[in-house]
Amino acid sequence: MSPVIIAGIIMGATVICFFHPKIPNVPVAVAAGFAFVLTGILPANALFNSFTSNTCILMIGMMTIGGAMFRTGLAAWIGKSLMRLIGTKKEQIQLVILLATIVIAPFCSGTATMMIMYPLVCSIALSTKTSMSDLVFFQMTGNSIGSAFTFTGAGMVATTAAILEASGYRIWSYFEISWWGIPAKIIVVVLVVLFANKFVLKGYPYKEPDAAAVAESDSLPEKFNLKMGLVALILAATIVGFVVNNPKLPPAVCATIGALACLFTGSLTPKQMYTAVNWDIILLIGGMSAFARGVEASGFSQVIANGIMGLTGPSVSPILMIFIILVVSGLIGQFMSDNGVAALMAPIAISLAVAQGVNVHAYVFAALIGSMLCHLSIMASPSLAFIQKLGGYDNKYFLKYGLIFELPVNLAVAMVMIPLVYL
Repeated sequence: MSPVIIAGIIMGATVICFFHPKIPNVPVAVAAGFAFVLTGILPANALFNSFTSNTCILMIGMMTIGGAMFRTGLAAWIGKSLMRLIGTKKEQIQLVILLATIVIAPFCSGTATMMIMYPLVCSIALSTKTSMSDLVFFQMTGNSIGSAFTFTGAGMVATTAAILEASGYRIWSYFEISWWGIPAKIIVVVLVVLFANKFVLKGYPYKEPDAAAVAESDSLPEKFNLKMGLVALILAATIVGFVVNNPKLPPAVCATIGALACLFTGSLTPKQMYTAVNWDIILLIGGMSAFARGVEASGFSQVIANGIMGLTGPSVSPILMIFIILVVSGLIGQFMSDNGVAALMAPIAISLAVAQGVNVHAYVFAALIGSMLCHLSIMASPSLAFIQKLGGYDNKYFLKYGLIFELPVNLAVAMVMIPLVYL
């Protein structure tokens, strides 16, 4: 059996498993990479090296610093400090929750940010007698906005970076996604502030806050202390390192130094570090990186790329191809996790770019943005089921949010910024 056919079978099985709601993404990703080793398409070291790539090291380092922000109370202090600025009006409360989440989200994983902010949101809801359904929306939106600014904000950025690295191309810089994220999310903030209460949240019944979460919020430190200051300094120094981008201190090294500094200063214990790192994301990145190598090494991604080129014609405009990748990725993303979409589409995007002689980062960036183009139901992202429970929302809520705030803005800004930056 030829490597192309074997790769096609592996990809088909991977897609089916990613689509199945009861099969976790992580074992699927690791098994997909391992399958290419078992069939001889990849050597074993290609699989194992994927878990120690620059991308994985960078993510582990930044997750450790994020864990220190959480453990020392720095993240909660930032949130509480912003909360003190609010008045008693619902709109003011919503705005500050949105801003507080935006500040924290770029440096923590999405799940961590939700867990950091949730006790604060519950405490505010109880003290101001505001419904959780009126507040969780702004927490979720702030998380989505903040995660679109940095490498560590969204797992899909790291997934596509790992696939670029596996294919021999440079990974994204720490703030590279901001080319798209800043203009897109500024527009989203304006739309949310103006229209969320009228068109999305209107009519939801009052939902009580979680009493246990309120108690957790009340136990967090109120005053800025030395450990918070150390973590803030470490985070600031790490970000400066990313911006300077010295060849001797690449982002993965800066993040590692920052993580070690958190451990040496006692801001985080080794045991707390292990729990701070989202190992699901690391395993997913490593597994899908090996999967991407296998798809490329077998020649299967080139077969898919040739098929697409056959439909569109070899002289198709790169701008039109960017639009196609965005739409196809966004469509698949309604039935598969966003990380899975990014992992499946990035190798195909690379092959298409190589076939057309286009900057590969343009098409992979399109696959990345397409993976989070919009979320019209809880099938589009596992975290949305958690959001639905916290806010007491029905399925129409996600449809409205995706169609009003996400889809038009993300697509329009991507179609402007990707050609400007990469073509």
